[in-house]
Amino acid sequence: MFRRPVRRLPSVLLATVGVVLLAPMLLQANAAYASGLAERPTSEREIERTANRDEREPSVQRAPALASAAENKASRQATQMMVMLIVLGTVVLVILSVPVGFIVWYRRRSRRLTSQWEAMGAELGPVLLQKRLSKGTRVIYWIFGVFCLYVGIGAGIAGFSEAWFVGLASVAVPWAFGIYILHRATNTILVHKYGVVGRSLLGLRKLLHSEISRLTYVAIRHYRDDTYAGTELLIRFTPEVGKPITYAQYSRENDQEMDALRDHIAWQIAEPLLERVRRGQQVSWGAFDAVFTRDALRVGDRTVPYSAGLRSRIEQGIFSLYVSGENNPILTMGCDAENFYPGLMMLGTLLEGAKAARREPSVAS
Repeated sequence: MFRRPVRRLPSVLLATVGVVLLAPMLLQANAAYASGLAERPTSEREIERTANRDEREPSVQRAPALASAAENKASRQATQMMVMLIVLGTVVLVILSVPVGFIVWYRRRSRRLTSQWEAMGAELGPVLLQKRLSKGTRVIYWIFGVFCLYVGIGAGIAGFSEAWFVGLASVAVPWAFGIYILHRATNTILVHKYGVVGRSLLGLRKLLHSEISRLTYVAIRHYRDDTYAGTELLIRFTPEVGKPITYAQYSRENDQEMDALRDHIAWQIAEPLLERVRRGQQVSWGAFDAVFTRDALRVGDRTVPYSAGLRSRIEQGIFSLYVSGENNPILTMGCDAENFYPGLMMLGTLLEGAKAARREPSVAS
């Protein structure tokens, strides 16, 4: 399961939150002070009239009034400059605290997760395959994720100036999207001999092969102006109890490692199900109305022996199963259906077994 970092949030992130709440108050104080300065012309005109009235007086008598006015003006300018520097410092602190805070937190988090993963090695066995996004893609995701955090900070400062709930919503939406992007950037899947580990920004999740009961594999090909643009791949391992492990990526070429990972896990799921079928039990094929029995495949109200010459075809992500001599399929399902690939392996193994059983009498004769 993911272990969420709750008690050890870095102080820099806490400072960022505090700055987001403090900045609107500073901006309001600065605006109020500026408006106060705008209301002072009357006093300045009075000082000017006093100075004009006293022009006929000796310069010795006018000097204290002029010095006091100059001192008040300098004090107001110094106060205004201090407020501006505080606001500017707050903005700079926000700009620096976001990347620094996430880098510090992620480095500490990464070291802790590495230690936990190494401790799992004794139980899971050696690593057979590791999949994560390419370095260039991870850099792009990090830049875009941190940018979303900056957008949230700016929107939050502007929103809190109007109302607290507006500011809260302005921060929450970009930050949720940014954290999701950073989660995708750090998403890694490690396939061990006896289990699978999912690692991301949020923590580690471990599943033994015996705990994985459902597999989902999705491959969506994208085209732009009839030109192949790449394939979006997603693989999900789901246990009977608990949350699944999911990995997704976008690839412009056929990813043989993902295909090998899919087939490896599909066989781990299919093998114990085949043993149940051979013992005479019935096993459903995913959520479809198809059931494996020891000697035949039951689809709806129809039961077709494995020796009936079943043939299959996959076209545009749709699997169709035909009986020899018939034009209409008896079963149609999407290749992205849950447990499609374990069922496909079971079907292939049972068909091969039926062919081998038909050959044995021929060899004996």
